Amino acid sequence: MHLFALRDVLSTDFDKEKADSIRKKISLFSCKRTEHIERFAHNQMITAESYGESRSFLFLEDDTDDLVGFFTTGLTVIDWPKQVEPSEWWQSLSKKRRNVFTKGVFSSNGIMPAFTIGEIARDDRYTNEDLPGETILRHALAKILEAQRYAAGRLILVDTRRKLFDRLYREAGFEVFGTRPSPNGEGDEEFVIALLSLKNMTIR
Repeated sequence: MHLFALRDVLSTDFDKEKADSIRKKISLFSCKRTEHIERFAHNQMITAESYGESRSFLFLEDDTDDLVGFFTTGLTVIDWPKQVEPSEWWQSLSKKRRNVFTKGVFSSNGIMPAFTIGEIARDDRYTNEDLPGETILRHALAKILEAQRYAAGRLILVDTRRKLFDRLYREAGFEVFGTRPSPNGEGDEEFVIALLSLKNMTIR
């Protein structure tokens, strides 16, 4: 299994036959557990990549180019006074802990930029043994740390299903400050919005 940057796959320098094969695999990606991720893969991933809205990275089988999983990174902004400061999480933090997130911020309007992990997904045909969620997240964090070396930045934001957060992101140090209804409609579990400070972050 190899990790490919979708940006490279879409470039004119990439082998056209292999690129067409990978595009086909993306269109067949199946994730019935989280339907908005499947919709993203089928309808938005390539367009978002082409216009610079996000960067996706694909885990592909060596011999078949089958898409085992992927993650998508990007940039967002946080309205700190409106979104974070009123939260129970923020109110419960000590001054020392708050400084980890905001010390040295020069924004006059409270708008703070952040990296985001938009999607983490594994095709339904594969198991956690084939591609552990921890492996996908570790690669996503590594890509963000690489970007931070050149573009700066201090925060990562995720907006994800609560079960996935509890199983994966909490262990990595993300902290919840908000919730919202699922984009998959009524009956699905709520989504949580969480932050991780890049300060002194290491990848295990």
